[in-house]
Amino acid sequence: MWNNALGCLSFCDGEQELQQRRAEEAELQRQLEAERQAQAAAEAHAAHQRTLAEQRTNNCPDARALRNRQYDLMKRFFSHMGQARWNLWVRQTDERYTLKASWRAKIAELEQEHNTQAVKLEEEQLMTEIEIQAGLDNIKKAQRRLTLELDAYDMGLTNLLSELGILPQVITPADRARIKSELDKFVSTEQLHGNRIHMLRKVQEKQMDKLLAKQKKEMDQMRRERHESLGVQLKKFSDEEDVLNAWYQARAVRMRARWMIECEMYRLRKEGMFGVNYARPSPPRARDYEHTSEEERLVMDNCHLVHLVLH
Repeated sequence: MWNNALGCLSFCDGEQELQQRRAEEAELQRQLEAERQAQAAAEAHAAHQRTLAEQRTNNCPDARALRNRQYDLMKRFFSHMGQARWNLWVRQTDERYTLKASWRAKIAELEQEHNTQAVKLEEEQLMTEIEIQAGLDNIKKAQRRLTLELDAYDMGLTNLLSELGILPQVITPADRARIKSELDKFVSTEQLHGNRIHMLRKVQEKQMDKLLAKQKKEMDQMRRERHESLGVQLKKFSDEEDVLNAWYQARAVRMRARWMIECEMYRLRKEGMFGVNYARPSPPRARDYEHTSEEERLVMDNCHLVHLVLH
């Protein structure tokens, strides 16, 4: 007996309490073992029932017919999706080639315009140089005529004066001074024309460099616009493909949900008819589908090639 003030009045070594606890633990272990055996038996029974249910479902013609029908629907679905992708990629390829051809035509037109501008500038520069050179040639002819006239007067060559259209006469110092003055003017004018040609060529070189720089800037701008246009088109194509894939993915989710309902309805109907368990048939999966026909394989291969060419 236990007293709160004095404690245990009788001497106790705890052996009885230890035996009682051992007995309780043994009883608890027996209960747990019995529960484990019952659970194992229940699981074995459930596994056996599932096996029997699966065998009944696998041997049932209605289950095979349901699965075949769903598999045919999946084949039609993938065939329709492949054809839709093929049509999309063919249309996008045509649009891609059309856009590229349009930009090629624009670039070719710009190059032709640049070539025309360069040729026109070269022709204008050449005509200006020809005019200056013609003036210089006239000056040289006049200078040569005066030189011959002066030499003819000095040497008394009346025949040479007649060829030059000048009546023979006695030349005076004033005439000689006039001719020399005109010769000096021709020399100055020849130097002036030479300087004009030199300056003209420098100006022409600067004009050509300026024109080429302007043409390069225009061509670079057009190529940037082409790159941006092609990039925008690729983004548009990607968005169209994403929309198409999302639409078919949503259709696939709804189709599989409908198949799950059909399989569950089959199970409930069979269990209600025969009073035994049936397994729910598994609807077909995408990896179960194979492109068995040569036409389907060809279509998918062409789709892949078109997709690579497009991008």
